[in-house]
Amino acid sequence: MAVVIERNLDAIKAVDWIIVVGPEGCVRGGQVIVEDIVKVKKSFTGHYLKAVLEAGK
Repeated sequence: MAVVIERNLDAIKAVDWIIVVGPEGCVRGGQVIVEDIVKVKKSFTGHYLKAVLEAGK
């Protein structure tokens, strides 16, 4: 097992687990999202990852 901090959506879509601490950084962050990330409307990662996953279908 490894922990990687990544912003590349092609790398993110290939992982088994995603830990997002957000929805934003600094004082607007700090909330661990433990759901299907593409269904979380406040998640920026989920928003962009959903588009990448849908384009790959």
